[in-house]
Amino acid sequence: MARRRASITNVLILVLATAVSAALIGYPVVAAVAWWQADSRAGDVLVYNTTVPTEERRQQRAIDLVLEHLKLESVRFIGAEPGGFDVGAWPTSPPDTVFMIDAYGVYLDDLSLDPEASATTLLTRPLGDPVAPDLEQWIEDGTFVYAEFNVLHAPTPPATSERFQDLFGIDATGWVGHWYSDLSEVGDNLRALAGDAWPAGSGPGLVLVSQSVGDIVVPSQVIVVGGDDLAMGPPMITGTTPDGREIPPTPFLDWFSLIVPADAADVVMWLDLPIEPSAADALAGLGIAAQAPLLILGDRTAYFAGNMSRTAAEFPTRRLAGALEIMRSFPQSAEAAAFYRVTAPTMAWVLDQS
Repeated sequence: MARRRASITNVLILVLATAVSAALIGYPVVAAVAWWQADSRAGDVLVYNTTVPTEERRQQRAIDLVLEHLKLESVRFIGAEPGGFDVGAWPTSPPDTVFMIDAYGVYLDDLSLDPEASATTLLTRPLGDPVAPDLEQWIEDGTFVYAEFNVLHAPTPPATSERFQDLFGIDATGWVGHWYSDLSEVGDNLRALAGDAWPAGSGPGLVLVSQSVGDIVVPSQVIVVGGDDLAMGPPMITGTTPDGREIPPTPFLDWFSLIVPADAADVVMWLDLPIEPSAADALAGLGIAAQAPLLILGDRTAYFAGNMSRTAAEFPTRRLAGALEIMRSFPQSAEAAAFYRVTAPTMAWVLDQS
């Protein structure tokens, strides 16, 4: 009897191993064939992004990966096209979708072309120079516009920033933040700005910086939340994707902006900051909430109050049909989780709205 049970167990193990092997081998082959044979996706997509000066130094990878996976047939770049320096021009007719990713610009010394280069030598013009076209009219004509937090901030002109805040149904507070697993990683510029307020030692910390934005003119200052004021970190994304799927608590490791939505009902994602209640009460007096709105949806707009597209994770399966959906359900590292659970589903949803 024991031998028979052992034999049955061995057979079951063999069957299971065979099934798993077939899935591991068969799915990539079938999914690759399905991706290659699928028709390219129609749609006129415009990407505004100023931080992709060369193919090797793309600072914003997420949108490129998602657009490639979804096989978009028509994509135009303004600001800096991957592999080139052309600024381009806003089209005269409205595209189907606009992604406004970054407005900071690329400086000559970013490229190491000249060791004596000045950090103030801009190769690409910031948003607002020239000012973006009548996006409001484009939206009325059916364009869907997505933007990230930094299109509000300098070097975007204050009047353009105010216009965008009205467009996306938000108000900036002038505060931005970033989580650091070790405060020793923070640049000297923020340390100097903080002055005596910079904490001694190292360890994790949440760095909050005030800066003028739009009509808000404030002195620059730095607040560091660390030590006993810090709850378990890092900041966590909670809520749902735009299509209503719940997001498991997901670490967010990049810059974010603290904003106030015109209507809290438009917020589908939140950023829970790792702040102890005692510290949260003090920060609330400065307009800093321990739970910050992250993704705000309008009728034809989406505003992400963070640097979402820098959370990209290169995935070798991007030319497999269904790869993003499968990867989204897998356990992820802290660096990759936001890309698979938040970035890719959101960008895919945006493209579905056009």
